[in-house]
Amino acid sequence: MLSTSELKEYVTNEVNSKIEGVSWDFIRFEDGKTIVPGGYNFYYKDGMYHGMGFGDRGAIVEEFVTDKKEYILERVVQTVAFSVAWNYTYHNHIVGEDNRRITFQKELEIYSRFGQEFYEKKKAEIEEILSRNPYNDNTQ
Repeated sequence: MLSTSELKEYVTNEVNSKIEGVSWDFIRFEDGKTIVPGGYNFYYKDGMYHGMGFGDRGAIVEEFVTDKKEYILERVVQTVAFSVAWNYTYHNHIVGEDNRRITFQKELEIYSRFGQEFYEKKKAEIEEILSRNPYNDNTQ
């Protein structure tokens, strides 16, 4: 098991080596219940990794415990990949095309950099979203 600082080093090295332009504003690796409005805090305690997600006003909206550092990596990738993909969409928007087409494509590209398992999970998630809410082109 990695200490909180070692976990931070592992995750930031993995992410920064595979994704350009990552903002770490909403991700913290600090021991205890550090509040990160609109983001996450991860830390090691009592032989397990802990994660806490916060709403925009600082209320805890999610808590979890795991013994897998890869799970923490996955949660961080979820957070930063969407931000990077949405920024890419903003700058590459095609009028009349559902923005999710570009966003989902960019997210899949990013997830593929972390291996087949990451990619397949994201692909299944996107397919589930689209089964409930198909693309709606001809929107602004």
